[in-house]
Order: sequence, then structure tokens, then C-alpha cells
Amino acid sequence: MRKAALVALPWLAIIGYALWVAWLDSRGLLPNPLATHWGPSGVADGFQGIGFHILWSSVGLCIFAVIWNLVLLGGKIHQSIRKLLSIILLGIFLFMLALFAGGIVVQIGLESSVGTSWPVWFWWLFVPLRSEEHTSRERV
Repeated sequence: MRKAALVALPWLAIIGYALWVAWLDSRGLLPNPLATHWGPSGVADGFQGIGFHILWSSVGLCIFAVIWNLVLLGGKIHQSIRKLLSIILLGIFLFMLALFAGGIVVQIGLESSVGTSWPVWFWWLFVPLRSEEHTSRERV
């Protein structure tokens, strides 16, 4: 039962995300086209219709869901490798899902997606942090 739940989890997330975006669109809460890419400055520079966004985000997420299911159900993978691959693939899947959902959240209620930007705090997630121990060693 536990393995069946793990296999179903990404598919339920993909369906839930697509239904959420479609519901927001049906309520008129999303601009059309959506901003789907943000440049280094954090300002939107790529746009796509809502239907295409649902289609291509689902395809991208499905790729990782299929690979994750193959890893979970594959017969000739050593258990430690299976766990490592499962964790990595789940992490990538959740990261992509968070990026897609975050892109939608910043556009809820907007008339136009032109000029939208990601919140500044989000970009700090990608800045590598140096430990004090590492920086003190360099000073010596």
C-alpha cells in the first residue's frame, strides 16, 4: 500500500496543479497570457497562454513522475541507489512544482502579466552561503 501511494503521489500533484490553474482561469483571476519565464532581473520576459502553460508544465512534471515511478517499481536497482534516486527525483519534482505554483501565485488577480516579478526573498534561495569556518580559514 505504501508503494502504491508513493507511485500515485506525483500524478495526483500534477492533476491537482492543472485543476487549480484551470479553476483560477475560469474565475478570471489570471491574466492571459501568463508570464512563464523571469530573467535575471526578476522581471517577466517570457509569456504563454494558460492552456499551453497547463500542457507544458504537466509534460515537464510527467517526465520526472515517470522516471520516479520506474525507479520505485524497477526490479534490478539496489535498494540504496533506489532511495538516493527517489530522493533526488522527488526533490527536482517538488522544486519544479514550487516554481510553477509560485509563478501562478504572483499573477493571481493581475490584469496583465507584463512587468510581473518574483519576490526578492525567492532569489536568496539560490545564493550559496559560506560558512564562517570556511571564511575564517581563508583569512589565515
